[in-house]
Parts: sequence; structure tokens; C-alpha cells
Amino acid sequence: MFLLLSAPAAAQPLCDVLLRPAFHYTTAGLVVQVADSSRSHVPVVNTIWNFGDGSSLTTQDQHTYLVPGNYTVCLTLVSEVPPCTATYCKEIIVPLDTCVGSPNAFFNWYQGGENTANFEQIVVSGAPGAFWDLGDGNTTTGVNPEHTWALPGPHFVTLTLTDGTCSNSYGTWVEVDGNATTCGPGLFVNFFGYSDGTDVYFEPSVSANGVVPLLYVWSYGDGTLDTAMVGMHTYATEGAHQTCLLVGAISGTSLDTCFALVCRTENYSEVTSLNELAQEELRVWPNPCTDILRIAGASPKGTLRLIDPLGRVVRTSSLGPPNPSLDLSGLPNGAYTLILTGLEKRATARVIKVQE
Repeated sequence: MFLLLSAPAAAQPLCDVLLRPAFHYTTAGLVVQVADSSRSHVPVVNTIWNFGDGSSLTTQDQHTYLVPGNYTVCLTLVSEVPPCTATYCKEIIVPLDTCVGSPNAFFNWYQGGENTANFEQIVVSGAPGAFWDLGDGNTTTGVNPEHTWALPGPHFVTLTLTDGTCSNSYGTWVEVDGNATTCGPGLFVNFFGYSDGTDVYFEPSVSANGVVPLLYVWSYGDGTLDTAMVGMHTYATEGAHQTCLLVGAISGTSLDTCFALVCRTENYSEVTSLNELAQEELRVWPNPCTDILRIAGASPKGTLRLIDPLGRVVRTSSLGPPNPSLDLSGLPNGAYTLILTGLEKRATARVIKVQE
């Protein structure tokens, strides 16, 4: 279940993080053709276009204007779970005549500092004025600007070049790495990735003070999501992917909600943390358990870590004969994740702690 969060800090609301509308467009005379470039993290049930000339809202991706001019075109996405809407708008120029030899817009980008990108404009023809839409409500001009977003992750950036009555637009998703929180010092989130070829295991590291994490959403950089606390994903291809973890939380006193988001781009096929996937489950008993948990691992030796519902490591131990076990006495009741990392194996188990 998703939790709707209100962000006290100056950052995109959660609906704008989960629903990511964006589009390209081309014009031919009075006809505009829009192409949906959205990258949403939840199922979209409605896609609505507003072409800014007083015509009816539509789901069609083509529109004919009656007169040339400047129009604000908006794309709105709607989801049911969570009940969200998000809108992306862009001003377009509908010329009097079909443009011939209009300027070509293109740019490269690279990661700068935290949540920051630097842009390099590539002008193929002409030297018209440049207008940048940075995807978070901010705009700028210039040849090679720099921008810092409130949150990391993908942002749809558009460069529009205008020469007289003709314009050309190029947009792409800019995926900046970084860490941000709308919870202030009450919540900080990070994660660790362990690779086995294209299979990657992700463990959260959560520092919470005065707030209770309730929601985990993993975005694996290839369009797939996971809401497990400890994630596992199989990539179809090797290479660099931007993985993001969003953790939603609620204040224990005021019941206000907030979230933290961390994004990192890595080529996990080059990370040598695991050489072989465990072929058997980590076996634990009794489960539910009161105090002493018995363990039979997929590897004869290794390191055990017990992670609580807040993502914190609350117990560590070494697995080895004879009769390996873990002492759970003193821990609150609840569901925990037990992780075994061996020299060549890795396995997990869900552990339920009950009243002693």
C-alpha cells in the first residue's frame, strides 16, 4: 500500500515523484504532434492532454490549431494507487508557415555535485536563443548552464532553440545521483548493492529519529519497481543503472508525513561482492521465535545480520559450527530480515519475534 506524503521541505511532492509526465513535440504548419515521454513509477490509468487553445481535453496525441501563436500544452497523468495526479506543461510555438532550416537543438549533460547536473549545448545549425526547461518548474537561458534539484533521480530537461518564428526542442531524462529528505534531520536513507552477474541485492540503511518509516519503494532504473524492504532485481542487460530508494515515514507525535530519497548510478556487474547465488534458503527455527534463533545456512561460514523494520542492523554474528544461533532477547516484537553473507553464498530469511 502506498502512503500519500506531504513534504514540509521545498521539494517535489510524492505524487510528482511517482508520476513523471513529460513529452516531446513537433509542428508541421498548424498541426502539432506530441509524443509521451513519461517515466512513471506507478500504473497510469488516464493520460489527458490540454493543448492550451480552449479546446476540449483529449487523450489524442495530435492537434490542429486554428491560428498560429504561442500555446501552453499540458500533459496530466492520473493513477488510482496511490490516488495521484501530476501535470507537465510546456510552451510551444505554432508557426505561420512550415519552418525550413529551423535550428537543431541538442545537448549533453554530466553529473556535477549532489543532485546537480552540468549541461553542454550542441548547436548543429544556427545560433539562436536558448531556453532551458529544467523539469522542476525552473527555467534558464544560456549555452552551458548548471542546475541543482531539490531531489535526486530523473528529471526531464528540455532545450528549445528559437530563430525568428521557428523553434526546435530536444528533451531527455537527466538522472542525477544524490540524497535528500523532506523530514529534516529525522530521516536519512542510504543503500548497499551486492552483485551476482545481473542479479543484484539491495539493502537499505535507514537512520530514523522521531519518525517511523512505513513505506519502501525501489526504482531499479529499467522501469521496474519493488516495495520490499530488502530488494532483489535481475537486470536484462549489464551496464550502469540508476537505482533509487524512497522511504516514506510518519512522525510519532504529530502524525505528519515525509519522505527521503537516495539515488545512485552504478555498474553492478563490475561489483565483486558475491560470486555465486545461494542455492538454498537460509533455514531458521523456531520461527516465530522468542529469544534463541537456530540457524542452518547455505554456506558453512559467513556473517549474519538481523535488520529491523526500520532498516537498522540490530544484531550481527558469525555463522559457524557447532549449533549456530542468534540471541534475539531484548528486541521488540515484529518482523525482521536475517541476511547471511558468505564467501561465495548469500541467503535471506524472514524472522518473526514474539513475546518471551
